[in-house]
Amino acid sequence: LPDEKIVIRELERNNGELTQSNLVRKTKLSKVKIHRIVKRLESLGIVSKYPYGVTNKIKLEKSLYEE
Repeated sequence: LPDEKIVIRELERNNGELTQSNLVRKTKLSKVKIHRIVKRLESLGIVSKYPYGVTNKIKLEKSLYEE
């Protein structure tokens, strides 16, 4: 999905990890949308989510865009 690609590209630009709140800020998507996208990508094994203070750290597990 286009929004999922936006999130993945943003993670790739930032060494494969960002906090969830930074993802919201950088992608201009809503908190709820980011949460849903992360949850879906997590279920597919593309990202992992770790507690990080009051937010979560989102880490890219594998790149879909092998270059």
